[in-house]
Amino acid sequence: MGTGTKFLVHQFLRAILIFSNLAATIGAGNFVVKTISQTNPLTDASNQINLTFSLDLNISNGAAFEVSGLTNAIISSTVELLGHDASLFWDGTSSANAIWQQGSWTMKFFSMEALTANTPYSFYFTIENPSNAQINPAIYISCNDSEVIGPTLLDTPNISLFGIDNGANALLIVQPEFTKKLISQNTTVPNSANLISISIIFSSDITPNSFLTITGLTGTQSFGQIFLQSTNNVFQENPQWYQENGTLIAQSVQAISVSEEISLSFVLQNPSTDSDSPSITIGMTIESGLHDSRIPFSHMYKPSQSLFGIANGTDPLTVRKPLFITRYAEQSNPIALGLNRISFDVSTNYELSIGSTFTISGLIGSSTQTSESLAVQMISPLISTNASWVQGSGTLLLTFGGTVASQAALNFEIVIENSWIEQSPQNLFIEGDILTTGLLFIGQLDQTQMEVSSQTILGVVDGGSPMRIVIPILLESKIQQSNPLTDASNQIDIQFKSNIELLAGTTVAISGIDQYVVPSSLAVVMTEQNIQGTYSNGVLKLSLPFDINANTSVSFYFDVKNPPEPFMGSSVNISITSPNCSIQLTELASDAIDAFGIVSGRKILYVVQPLVTFTLSGQSTPYASAINTIYVNFALNCELTAGSVIRIEGLTGSTTTDNPNLPITFEQSGSVVGEWLKSGILIVNATNSVSNHSLEIKFNLTNPTFEQTSPFISIKIQIESGDYDSSTIATTVQTEKNLLLGVQNGTETLTTIRPSFTNTLIIQDSPYANTQNNLNIFLKANCDIRKGSKITLRGLTGSQTED
Repeated sequence: MGTGTKFLVHQFLRAILIFSNLAATIGAGNFVVKTISQTNPLTDASNQINLTFSLDLNISNGAAFEVSGLTNAIISSTVELLGHDASLFWDGTSSANAIWQQGSWTMKFFSMEALTANTPYSFYFTIENPSNAQINPAIYISCNDSEVIGPTLLDTPNISLFGIDNGANALLIVQPEFTKKLISQNTTVPNSANLISISIIFSSDITPNSFLTITGLTGTQSFGQIFLQSTNNVFQENPQWYQENGTLIAQSVQAISVSEEISLSFVLQNPSTDSDSPSITIGMTIESGLHDSRIPFSHMYKPSQSLFGIANGTDPLTVRKPLFITRYAEQSNPIALGLNRISFDVSTNYELSIGSTFTISGLIGSSTQTSESLAVQMISPLISTNASWVQGSGTLLLTFGGTVASQAALNFEIVIENSWIEQSPQNLFIEGDILTTGLLFIGQLDQTQMEVSSQTILGVVDGGSPMRIVIPILLESKIQQSNPLTDASNQIDIQFKSNIELLAGTTVAISGIDQYVVPSSLAVVMTEQNIQGTYSNGVLKLSLPFDINANTSVSFYFDVKNPPEPFMGSSVNISITSPNCSIQLTELASDAIDAFGIVSGRKILYVVQPLVTFTLSGQSTPYASAINTIYVNFALNCELTAGSVIRIEGLTGSTTTDNPNLPITFEQSGSVVGEWLKSGILIVNATNSVSNHSLEIKFNLTNPTFEQTSPFISIKIQIESGDYDSSTIATTVQTEKNLLLGVQNGTETLTTIRPSFTNTLIIQDSPYANTQNNLNIFLKANCDIRKGSKITLRGLTGSQTED
């Protein structure tokens, strides 16, 4: 049942009693004045009960009076009566005393003398109010003299007291309380001076010298005296403060009216570490005389609102150290002298208002000059930002022109130029100043090392880490040729390896090959792909249609024609221009590798003339018309490659007819036939490649039918080299000049004689007929007559010697 309902029921019952009493006392005496009131309606308080009554008839000495219905009043067994007429009454033992009957909530007293009709008598007595609130009970007074008068309901004043409606009505008891008890703070930063603000409203008036107690403000670094400010200075400025349990006790020095909002504030030093708002309680001891009333301790309300972006930051002693939640940086380009876009991702646990700053240091290694205004691109949030830059220390100072929410991702970029200094990633540090509205400094974000990207960029390990700078170089640069012979087809092989990634569109330039015969447009084969190259002014250029990874060897080749004259050059260079960098002119190394039998023949810019370095020819017989085995020995300064053509000219006089398949012996090459032209030319194609040692070709020809001296014989060799072959100079073939078959210089190739007797003599020893005649024949030939030769003498006619 609600309080209002209880009050109506109480009034109804009270009216019934009044009418009942009137009916019972018709014709008897009556109380004319009958009022009762109190001085304090608050629980547990000392309370003065004021009683005033008069009767319409005289009352004799010793008449008994009884006041009943003093429900829940706390009174000792003897009640001391005070006031104007207190001495006219006693408890039967002592003057100005009354008897208290606890169980019946009744007080009895007696008159010590006769009381005059229609004369008001007043006194008061002190009780202790009950601990629980209650509505004012019906209180009655009765008198027992010659007849019983009453009980009669005492009247109540029904006026406000202590700000309580009808608070003057006796034993109307209320529990005082806080109708508002709000506490907040103005900073969440550790170690900061924190203004604690309290707003309270009471449900009743508060008397001076009452004590307000706030507990639970634990963890502070405040010791000693605290200065307290309050509305109209209603509380003392020097409250009691107990740091250990966080208790503040303040004494009121003025009365405080019900519903009057009182603001209090004081400063505490925040803890040095993070903390959540403790449980804070508030209570009040209300000065009420011997017994004070109390507002029981209860939890204070907190705004539970965000402050500086800290959740529940308005709640007292919620403390959060300003921190960078994220602090990440990466760069776009690790290449020396390249424009480098450095991106930052930062968030903090505090809101950053206009004027807040970040200082990022450690961006060492840039050639960008110191500037009071460096361009910065804000990606999110889209707020204005000023940036200054100090080159030497690599320090970037950002000042924000807008607000950045707590924990919001702050993404921004700057572009600086890398220096020409190779260096490892740098350690970056970030710190900041936090300002709030009105450009007020509230705290500092302590310096901390930033996290950086470990990403490989353009093939550079940790290339995404800010200020990792690499000078682009070729880790490998080599060039070789395939053929060192004049006029020959020559394949140029180039191999290089860069320390950075080369992007599609990179131009590779080769210079220093102008001694070679290079077409203006040529096919270059790289990684099994054909790339069109252009040659002009001694420089070959080709554009890469694909990326080349860093630290990856790349090879390509192209064909040129060697010059007709031998030469030895100095160097060939390579330079690279990529969308992301340039590699300066670099000399291509060339290894001294033999090729085509030429020492160091693969070394670039080395071209030699192939030469026949040795010749010697001979024959097996100088006899005319004889089958003659001819041999030609020769040697080269280079390899005789398969497919090479050996042309021997000057073998004139032979009667051997044209033969495209003249049997030959060429053991080193494996060739077994050659082409014979009656004009004296033998053409031999080398079947296999042969190194440059002494070679021999043998073949048979029929000697001339006439005598001749050795003809002038020459040899010329076309070295198979691809599209373009190299050739030796026609070289005279030397012949052996030795005695052969008795013929002086008979070994000279195709030197022929007709065998004949240069001297002949025949002598007989008897001229007599029919006698035995011994003939002595003397012959001298122009050549040896070998064993088995047959000599025929004709003309020995007339002899009787039979066959």
